[in-house]
Amino acid sequence: MVIYYSLGGKTKTYAEKLAGALGDKAFRLEGVGKSKNVVLAAFTALVTGGKVKTLPVIEEDTLYICAPIWAGKPSPFVAYFLKKANVSDKKVHFVLTCADTDPAKYVSNLEDDLAKYGGKVWVFCSQDEGAVDANVRSVVS
Repeated sequence: MVIYYSLGGKTKTYAEKLAGALGDKAFRLEGVGKSKNVVLAAFTALVTGGKVKTLPVIEEDTLYICAPIWAGKPSPFVAYFLKKANVSDKKVHFVLTCADTDPAKYVSNLEDDLAKYGGKVWVFCSQDEGAVDANVRSVVS
């Protein structure tokens, strides 16, 4: 199962393509008081603790979480999901997107923070269609 949060659509593209490549479904985490503006979304996440409207029912043993990086970490909505959903017996992989041009600077810190979930961490910055497809192939291979 692919679970994602996306504000501007870049992460949604990765999540949908990844779900398609895995032959799986994608579930969108929707923040309470959703906003199309990153400043308002960040403020809402701060006020609500990153609360999401609905948590998915998880039956799979392996999850892929797709999320943008905000302040060096996955968005607060994903952090809320990880805190509230019972994923302790799951292997969780993270496909993270950023606006930066150098994703490598995030990888080691995120790998340390997310190691407890037992999966891998990928960080991608490109929105180019060919690069997105190639990046998704690298995740599923």
